Amino acid sequence: MSASSGNHWPGFTDEEALIWGRVLLLHSPHPQNATIKNFINNTLKAGRIVSSESWVKVATAARNCGFTPDLYLTVFDSLQSIDSDVHPAHPAHRRHTHPNHVPGVPFEPELWADVPRLVIEEGYSPAASAELALYFADSRYAER
Repeated sequence: MSASSGNHWPGFTDEEALIWGRVLLLHSPHPQNATIKNFINNTLKAGRIVSSESWVKVATAARNCGFTPDLYLTVFDSLQSIDSDVHPAHPAHRRHTHPNHVPGVPFEPELWADVPRLVIEEGYSPAASAELALYFADSRYAER
Protein backbone atom coordinates (compact mmCIF):
# COMPACT_ATOMS: atom_id res chain seq x y z
CA MET A 1 0.00 0.00 0.00
CA SER A 2 1.18 3.42 -0.85
CA ALA A 3 1.77 5.90 1.90
CA SER A 4 0.66 8.78 -0.32
CA SER A 5 -1.33 10.26 2.52
CA GLY A 6 2.07 11.16 3.95
CA ASN A 7 2.61 11.32 7.65
CA HIS A 8 -1.09 11.87 8.30
CA TRP A 9 -2.17 8.27 7.61
CA PRO A 10 1.01 6.15 7.35
CA GLY A 11 0.40 2.88 5.54
CA PHE A 12 -2.86 4.08 3.96
CA THR A 13 -3.46 5.49 0.52
CA ASP A 14 -5.31 8.79 0.27
CA GLU A 15 -8.43 6.92 -0.87
CA GLU A 16 -8.21 4.52 2.09
CA ALA A 17 -7.71 7.41 4.51
CA LEU A 18 -10.81 9.15 3.15
CA ILE A 19 -12.92 5.99 3.38
CA TRP A 20 -11.77 5.17 6.91
CA GLY A 21 -12.28 8.82 7.85
CA ARG A 22 -15.91 8.67 6.72
CA VAL A 23 -16.48 5.47 8.71
CA LEU A 24 -14.80 6.79 11.85
CA LEU A 25 -16.75 10.03 11.64
CA LEU A 26 -19.88 7.91 12.12
CA HIS A 27 -18.31 5.63 14.74
CA SER A 28 -15.68 7.76 16.38
CA PRO A 29 -13.65 6.15 19.15
CA HIS A 30 -13.71 9.44 21.08
CA PRO A 31 -16.44 11.96 21.90
CA GLN A 32 -16.72 14.86 19.49
CA ASN A 33 -18.50 18.17 19.56
CA ALA A 34 -21.26 18.36 16.93
CA THR A 35 -19.68 21.48 15.40
CA ILE A 36 -16.37 19.65 15.01
CA LYS A 37 -18.14 16.62 13.50
CA ASN A 38 -19.79 18.94 10.98
CA PHE A 39 -16.43 20.51 10.11
CA ILE A 40 -14.87 17.06 9.68
CA ASN A 41 -17.82 15.94 7.55
CA ASN A 42 -17.41 18.95 5.25
CA THR A 43 -13.67 18.33 5.03
CA LEU A 44 -14.22 14.70 4.02
CA LYS A 45 -16.98 15.64 1.54
CA ALA A 46 -14.49 18.00 -0.12
CA GLY A 47 -12.13 15.04 -0.56
CA ARG A 48 -9.61 16.24 1.99
CA ILE A 49 -8.00 13.88 4.48
CA VAL A 50 -8.59 14.51 8.17
CA SER A 51 -5.44 14.19 10.21
CA SER A 52 -6.31 12.29 13.37
CA GLU A 53 -3.74 10.16 15.13
CA SER A 54 -6.44 8.31 17.09
CA TRP A 55 -8.34 7.48 13.89
CA VAL A 56 -5.17 6.18 12.25
CA LYS A 57 -4.56 3.94 15.28
CA VAL A 58 -8.12 2.59 15.18
CA ALA A 59 -8.09 2.04 11.41
CA THR A 60 -4.71 0.30 11.62
CA ALA A 61 -5.83 -1.95 14.49
CA ALA A 62 -9.10 -2.78 12.73
CA ARG A 63 -7.36 -3.52 9.44
CA ASN A 64 -4.83 -5.72 11.28
CA CYS A 65 -7.79 -7.75 12.62
CA GLY A 66 -9.10 -8.17 9.06
CA PHE A 67 -11.71 -5.42 8.99
CA THR A 68 -12.47 -3.45 5.87
CA PRO A 69 -14.11 -0.05 6.27
CA ASP A 70 -17.43 -1.54 5.09
CA LEU A 71 -17.29 -4.39 7.60
CA TYR A 72 -16.34 -2.01 10.42
CA LEU A 73 -19.26 0.27 9.53
CA THR A 74 -21.73 -2.61 9.32
CA VAL A 75 -20.63 -4.18 12.61
CA PHE A 76 -20.71 -0.91 14.53
CA ASP A 77 -24.08 0.02 12.96
CA SER A 78 -25.44 -3.35 14.12
CA LEU A 79 -24.46 -2.64 17.73
CA GLN A 80 -27.32 -0.15 17.92
CA SER A 81 -29.81 -3.01 17.61
CA ILE A 82 -28.07 -5.34 20.08
CA ASP A 83 -29.31 -4.91 23.64
CA SER A 84 -26.38 -3.73 25.73
CA ASP A 85 -28.17 -4.84 28.92
CA VAL A 86 -27.86 -8.46 27.77
CA HIS A 87 -24.13 -8.19 27.04
CA PRO A 88 -21.56 -7.05 29.61
CA ALA A 89 -19.06 -6.92 26.73
CA HIS A 90 -21.15 -4.45 24.70
CA PRO A 91 -19.04 -1.35 24.02
CA ALA A 92 -21.95 0.88 25.08
CA HIS A 93 -20.76 0.15 28.63
CA ARG A 94 -17.38 1.72 27.83
CA ARG A 95 -18.47 4.66 25.69
CA HIS A 96 -16.31 7.71 26.01
CA THR A 97 -18.47 10.66 26.97
CA HIS A 98 -18.01 14.35 27.46
CA PRO A 99 -20.65 17.02 28.14
CA ASN A 100 -22.18 18.44 24.94
CA HIS A 101 -20.37 15.93 22.74
CA VAL A 102 -21.48 12.96 20.68
CA PRO A 103 -20.18 9.91 22.62
CA GLY A 104 -17.36 7.83 21.22
CA VAL A 105 -17.32 4.04 21.04
CA PRO A 106 -13.90 2.44 21.47
CA PHE A 107 -12.55 -0.18 19.09
CA GLU A 108 -11.19 -3.06 21.15
CA PRO A 109 -9.22 -5.50 18.99
CA GLU A 110 -9.45 -8.29 21.60
CA LEU A 111 -13.25 -8.07 21.46
CA TRP A 112 -13.69 -7.88 17.67
CA ALA A 113 -10.78 -10.00 16.38
CA ASP A 114 -13.01 -12.99 15.47
CA VAL A 115 -15.58 -10.98 13.51
CA PRO A 116 -13.81 -10.85 10.11
CA ARG A 117 -13.18 -14.62 10.26
CA LEU A 118 -16.81 -15.29 11.20
CA VAL A 119 -18.01 -13.20 8.26
CA ILE A 120 -15.46 -14.21 5.62
CA GLU A 121 -14.74 -17.84 6.47
CA GLU A 122 -17.83 -18.98 8.38
CA GLY A 123 -20.45 -17.06 6.39
CA TYR A 124 -22.14 -15.29 9.30
CA SER A 125 -23.67 -11.88 8.73
CA PRO A 126 -21.80 -8.94 10.24
CA ALA A 127 -24.63 -8.41 12.76
CA ALA A 128 -24.65 -12.07 13.82
CA SER A 129 -20.86 -12.02 14.04
CA ALA A 130 -20.98 -8.95 16.27
CA GLU A 131 -23.45 -10.61 18.61
CA LEU A 132 -21.39 -13.82 18.67
CA ALA A 133 -18.27 -11.81 19.53
CA LEU A 134 -20.19 -10.24 22.41
CA TYR A 135 -21.35 -13.66 23.65
CA PHE A 136 -17.77 -14.99 23.43
CA ALA A 137 -16.50 -12.03 25.48
CA ASP A 138 -19.34 -11.55 27.97
CA SER A 139 -17.79 -13.75 30.67
CA ARG A 140 -14.51 -11.81 30.52
CA TYR A 141 -16.27 -8.45 30.79
CA ALA A 142 -18.67 -9.58 33.53
CA GLU A 143 -15.66 -10.07 35.80
CA ARG A 144 -14.43 -6.49 35.35
